[in-house]
Amino acid sequence: MDVAMELDSAKPARPLRDAAELRAELHEAVLRLSFAELHSSTQWASELLAALPPGGADEASPASAPSISPTLPRSLCSPVLLAKAHFGMREYSRAAHVLQGGPAQSQDLHSAPWPVFFRSYALYLAGEKRREEDAAEVSDPAEASRIHNTELKTLEEDLSALYRQQKLDGLSLYVYGIVLKGLELKEDARRVLLESVHAFPCNWSAWLDIISISADLHDVNGRCEDVRLPPHWMSLFFEAALQLELQRNDSAKELYVALRASFPESAYIASQIATCFYNLRNFDASQLAFEELRRRDPYRLSSLDTYSNILFVKEQAAALSHLARQAVKIDKYTPEACIIIGNYYSLKGEHEKAVIYFRRALALNRHFTPAWILMGHEFMEMKNTAAAIDAYRTAVTINRRDYRAWYGLGQTYELLSLHFYALFYYRQAMSLRPDDARMWCAMAQCYDHMDRKVEALKCYEKAHRCGDMERMALPRLARLHRDHGDHRQAAAYYGQMLEQSGHSRIVSSASGVRPDPSGLESIASVRRPLAGALQGGLASESVEALRFLMNFFAEEGRLAEAEACATQLLDTTGSEKDEAKDPSLCRKALGSGAEGAYVSPLDSEITFPMNQLASANVEADEDGWTNDIRDFQKACIDMSDAVGGNKWPEIRCMTARLLLCRRNLAMLRCIWLGALYVRGLLVHAEETCAQNQNDQDEVTEAATLADGTQDCGCSSLSRGASTKGERSEPVRFDGLSDSAKRHNEDMVSIPAGRFHMGERKDRVHFPQDGEGPVRPVQMSGFWMDRFEVSNEKWQDFARETGYLTDAERLGDSFVAETYLSEAVNKTIHKKVDAVPWWLPVPNASWHKPEGIDSSLSGVGSRYGDRWNHPVVHISWNDAEAYCRWRKASLPTEAQWEYAARGGLEGKLYPWGDTTFGNETEGMPRRHRMNIWQGTFPKENTAKDGYPKTAPVDAYGPQNDWGLYNMVGNVWEWTGDWYSPVHFLTDKNKDTGLVDPRGPEIEELDEIVEMGYLKKDSSGQYEKIKKGGSFMCHKSYCYRYRICARSHLTADGSAHHTGVRCAMSGFKKAKEALNGIMGKINVRAEGPAPFVLIDDAYEDRASAYLQKKKDMMAFRNQAGTLALR
Repeated sequence: MDVAMELDSAKPARPLRDAAELRAELHEAVLRLSFAELHSSTQWASELLAALPPGGADEASPASAPSISPTLPRSLCSPVLLAKAHFGMREYSRAAHVLQGGPAQSQDLHSAPWPVFFRSYALYLAGEKRREEDAAEVSDPAEASRIHNTELKTLEEDLSALYRQQKLDGLSLYVYGIVLKGLELKEDARRVLLESVHAFPCNWSAWLDIISISADLHDVNGRCEDVRLPPHWMSLFFEAALQLELQRNDSAKELYVALRASFPESAYIASQIATCFYNLRNFDASQLAFEELRRRDPYRLSSLDTYSNILFVKEQAAALSHLARQAVKIDKYTPEACIIIGNYYSLKGEHEKAVIYFRRALALNRHFTPAWILMGHEFMEMKNTAAAIDAYRTAVTINRRDYRAWYGLGQTYELLSLHFYALFYYRQAMSLRPDDARMWCAMAQCYDHMDRKVEALKCYEKAHRCGDMERMALPRLARLHRDHGDHRQAAAYYGQMLEQSGHSRIVSSASGVRPDPSGLESIASVRRPLAGALQGGLASESVEALRFLMNFFAEEGRLAEAEACATQLLDTTGSEKDEAKDPSLCRKALGSGAEGAYVSPLDSEITFPMNQLASANVEADEDGWTNDIRDFQKACIDMSDAVGGNKWPEIRCMTARLLLCRRNLAMLRCIWLGALYVRGLLVHAEETCAQNQNDQDEVTEAATLADGTQDCGCSSLSRGASTKGERSEPVRFDGLSDSAKRHNEDMVSIPAGRFHMGERKDRVHFPQDGEGPVRPVQMSGFWMDRFEVSNEKWQDFARETGYLTDAERLGDSFVAETYLSEAVNKTIHKKVDAVPWWLPVPNASWHKPEGIDSSLSGVGSRYGDRWNHPVVHISWNDAEAYCRWRKASLPTEAQWEYAARGGLEGKLYPWGDTTFGNETEGMPRRHRMNIWQGTFPKENTAKDGYPKTAPVDAYGPQNDWGLYNMVGNVWEWTGDWYSPVHFLTDKNKDTGLVDPRGPEIEELDEIVEMGYLKKDSSGQYEKIKKGGSFMCHKSYCYRYRICARSHLTADGSAHHTGVRCAMSGFKKAKEALNGIMGKINVRAEGPAPFVLIDDAYEDRASAYLQKKKDMMAFRNQAGTLALR
């Protein structure tokens, strides 16, 4: 964004409240803070007071302001004023001693607010002073950090007694809070400090300590259930500062812009907005903001160390020199001035002098984190890694939230080639700055050095999506794809690099090359356009890109693009220029290496490089044969469109005619190369015809599979093929029971996002199932069961509701013959004709999976204890009823596939493309899912350890979202009706579907009329199953891939069909909110304070969410509407 636009976007909003009220409150706060010797808070409040817009004649004046001293009893005025005088002279122990008092004064001095505050604060500062003096005598920073304030324990005992007696005012509570913080009792400290700001909101020092504690406790909003901020405008300053501390710079900037409406002249707010721009790496906007601040307040040094960092990064030595001179004139004995001077010397390359000034800054303030970090940078420049590590570690000890210290440690260990250690520190930095491309690039480099290419690729992709200002990710992405053999992806990234360097001719030629969504990690869907010129050795990277693209286009037979790349390389020096002149590149591009290609006797004479074809055309133009060349080129184009007959003799005759008539050497070269080009196209056309025939054979084979001759038959197990019976009616459940709530606890949050649904054409195995095409889909966030529903959980449901599954109600269900005992086998006289190994077994159900003589307990069972195995023999009706009992739902097919991918794109399985994991990446071979091993359907060797179902917590998590058994084990029902076709309009073909669902019944009728779908043998439509099962084998039912689908009627069941539930984000939030409000209602005395959110309200809320797309806004509204 343009700098002017950035600054314009920070225009003030509406004022918070009346300026007169703010002025009166701040005036009183300044007097009170000044009397309390809280100089930092006094200065902060005074600046805010001065920043208010001019008021009327009735604004507060010192004469009308309330007085502080009259609140003191006459007997306490003398000791308090004397202690205050000692306090001002930094004689803290003496001030505390004065307020000990004699016997007559002891009670008043130990209970009155001002004596208690001054005595406790004086003792605290006396202890801090001694701690700093002792630490200064210790050379080891780690040992110095272990020196503590010896007064804290005594102060805690004294103040805790007064706290229990409720004798502490706002300022004394602040002292008690910082004492608890010093004792590392952070939760108690925050609670007391919050009480302090409730009593006295204008004490900015208390707010800063709350920010520090909240950030340390990882309370990202500064609120927990037991935290209640005061309803005061100071809470907005707190929220803004906390957001800035947590590197949420956009949110912080918006809050500060809102605050600036009430305090338009505030230097503090201006400096914070400038810091937000700096953290967002918008250095131009930040520099302009700091320069405007300096014009308004030229003697302010606070935050100017950040301004000096900007000048250092932009290498503006003159401006940095001027700033350093001004800082020395203002006050050279401040940490900020020392940092500015140190940056100036560092920019000049005088690193030893820079270290001297950074050490001076630390002598003035040992806890000034930027000085430790910058000193670590200087030691790195001096190759003193040990000192750099000490400096960075000290910075981390002082402030664990400063990502720069973690990043510096990572750089140091990377310099030492300790990449595993470096990766740990880079991860810490990334957790603090997840949107900073530098963190991801640093992690990627470590993974690359550790030969973990896939992880490196993911990190570089993330860096590219985060807006890689240093342009490090693009060349490395291209190289990784190139080394992995994915040349098309590599060409796409190299093309983007060249686009940024101004090679428009190459980019326009390469416009047809785009990253493939089915490529190594499907990075095409998140491509971000780059802006500005690339830096950091772009010349060499551009040469690398041109060289790769030249060979890439040559291998694909794209002469014009390869020629353009070679022409650019001729302007370079080195081996690349010689490679561009290599005639073998011409022959490779033109197909001369193809089998049976025409070989000219003049081959040895063709020594000119491919890029000189243009000059050959110019010579031909001078000879007047432009029309002949155009005719020849047209013939080449026509030939390139030929798919069938071999017209090579016609081209050869045309070549001979032109050669004999014109006898032009330039023409000879041009036409001969063109002839080879056409020959290459013909060879490619013949290969294409063969491939088309292979594709047709695969389609024919797939049609054969559809007829049932090479399929496991799990799609043929409808009730129409076995027992007829009425379909069960929907069962109603009232309320949400405790058992259902427990079942809902183990769900995983699936974030909102975008992915490509379906399988690409070259990897579709069952076209009749509708596995493709690939289509973009945008998903809202939702929740999904971590595990498949177990037998134990189903028993809870059945006992509580008395529900009978379709298998129990209708008396049978399907089991594969190999799993039945001889006794059960003898009782069965019916089979499914197309798949005779499937038998309708009487009395088979979820608690008797193999019929009457089977059970779930380990005693007498061939398969051991199976209570923790997935429940089976579940029809779609059963699964839907169970989900409704939990107030959940079956996942849509889009939800299931999106959750199974876990953020990966274009993969066969949740973890990648290999059956056993990442064997190709050096990882140990291990089973990742429960599928059939052996010869299907006769023998399952159970090499994975499970001849039938596996426990629900086996094989996992299968993806990064923590989901188990998404593929294999048992089929899982979805909520969608089955259709083998997917209809995309022109409107959503590119933009993507949003939370798509399967077709409705009325649409299925139309699909049947169109001839794309048939009802099953019982005249029913079918529901979609996903994930495959332990019965799947690649030779028969290769449907344990993510994109694979199967289908069955709603009342169909078998011993490999189970269930997994999903829940919308709102439903999950509503359940949690109702639980909290219900507990409060039980504890409340009198009428219940909350009304629980019912289904009618949920419908209104869903409509609201659909319109607003803003969950936070809804939560605020829900909290208001739920209160009576």
